[in-house]
Amino acid sequence: MRKQPKNAIFESFLSLLSRGSVVRDHPRSQKIPINLGIFFVMQEFTVYIIHSQSTDRYYIGHTSNLQDRLKRHNKNRSKYTKGKGPWNLVETLIFNSKKEAYQMELKLKRMKNSKKAIEYIKRIKA
Repeated sequence: MRKQPKNAIFESFLSLLSRGSVVRDHPRSQKIPINLGIFFVMQEFTVYIIHSQSTDRYYIGHTSNLQDRLKRHNKNRSKYTKGKGPWNLVETLIFNSKKEAYQMELKLKRMKNSKKAIEYIKRIKA
C-alpha cells in the first residue's frame, strides 16, 4: 500500500463516512475493514426476531442497522411486514460478519417455529 499524506487519509475517511459505510463488500460476503491510518472501522450485523401483536406473527431477519430496520418495518416500508404491525423486538444476536448473520437467519427460519427459534437464541446467549 502506498503512503498517502495525512490529510489525504483524513479526506478519504470523510468521503467514506459521507457515503454511509466504511466497510466494503467482499465477494464471499465477509467484512473487509478499511485501514485509514489511525482509523480502523468494523461493522456489526444483527439477526433479529420481531413480533406483531395485532396479527400474532413473527418475522426473522438480519441487518447492520437495527433501529432503522425496525422503523422501516413499523412504517410499512418492508414487503412482508407491511400492514401487519406494529412490530416489537423480541430477540437479537450480534455477529461480526454478514455471512454469519445470514447463515443464522436461515437456520432460524428453517426451524419453522418462531418460538423454538426464540428459545434457541436464549440458549445461545446463556
